[in-house]
Amino acid sequence: MAIASAPGKIVLIGAYAVLKKPNISYVAAVDKRVFALAEKILEKRFVLEAPPLDVKEWGVWNDGTLELDADEDEKKKLRFLRAAVEACLKYFEWKQIEFRGIRVETWNDPAFGAGDRKTGMGSSAAAVVATIAAVFLEHGLDMEENKDAIHKLAQYANFIAQEKIGSGIDVAGACYGSIAYSRYSDEIMGHSFQEMMGNEWDQRSEPLQMPKGMRLAMAYTGKSANTRDLVKKVDAFEKKKEQAFLLLMEALNAENDKAMLWLKKMGDLSRKSAQKYGEVAAFFDGRGSAPEVAMYEEEMTAFREFKHAFAKGRQLTKQLGVESKAGIESDEASALIEESEERGAFVCTMPGAGGGDSLAALCLSEESKKKLMAFWSQNGLHLLDITFSGKGMQEETMDTWEKRVGETGE
Repeated sequence: MAIASAPGKIVLIGAYAVLKKPNISYVAAVDKRVFALAEKILEKRFVLEAPPLDVKEWGVWNDGTLELDADEDEKKKLRFLRAAVEACLKYFEWKQIEFRGIRVETWNDPAFGAGDRKTGMGSSAAAVVATIAAVFLEHGLDMEENKDAIHKLAQYANFIAQEKIGSGIDVAGACYGSIAYSRYSDEIMGHSFQEMMGNEWDQRSEPLQMPKGMRLAMAYTGKSANTRDLVKKVDAFEKKKEQAFLLLMEALNAENDKAMLWLKKMGDLSRKSAQKYGEVAAFFDGRGSAPEVAMYEEEMTAFREFKHAFAKGRQLTKQLGVESKAGIESDEASALIEESEERGAFVCTMPGAGGGDSLAALCLSEESKKKLMAFWSQNGLHLLDITFSGKGMQEETMDTWEKRVGETGE
């Protein structure tokens, strides 16, 4: 028996720009995780369990396909889990790794939500990554040594289950943790399975951690956005008005690049000179005076430029939603974001694909985070107890598994 987990994520910068290579984006891993347990069984069949979705089905491996004995509704619920196991079995056949039957069970942290009330933190991608990692571990394959293979398989499985839509950033974040990410070329998924797995990929991912002391505040609005529908509308806009789309993407990616450059600078400064960084953070948080920090030009510039580029990127993303009729950020949402930045948020946005399912903010102190959360609560939002983690997939113990299952109501 083997257990692995993968983190949820928040795409804070570049969720739409990253759809086009070589544009870059930033995904932050959070402390809420999806857990997967894999266990060999003597029978040559495969049992897939997802208790949060109230589904358990079994299937057989038949000529490169995992055939489930389930109705269409159950198959739809299990499509990510099925695709993950199917990808593993294809890989094992290719590498001539012996396998028989296996039981796989997944558990989500309740913060991910379920069904039509998902909070947009990438539970499906995390489940795919955790499942493949657990199946690898159960078959004696070291997770760290096979991290790139797990990542490729997870991208492949997610691509299939998500109807060939998306950039893969949520999968990359679940594998590697908080990173700056540029997607792989579309052509990669057009190759045969063996070529896809055997070739070098042209994606780019670099670790990028949050500055020390940066707090995450997040809330769920009560409705769930459909990422696939939003992306389809943006794709349709590109096909209809390609030149306008390309110009908008160029401007958006330029602001995203700046925001990540200054975010990295802030992180470096927070580790290099904690005292100066802290004083400047206090100033931008409304707790310090200009004369006290005027001499800290480098730190002041980093904070100011990050905030400006982040806001400009959000505005251009809203413009993309208007021109594509995707509804990425409504006027009502914009007003709430602007009010949030007056009530504790250093910057605020609708993370990921937007659409209105959640709000995420970066706060410079615990006091400002509490002030912001109180404001959100007064406005009927559901507060989420989430913090930055930075960690990607990892092996887990049975004690951790039993603790998590207990927390989710078993």
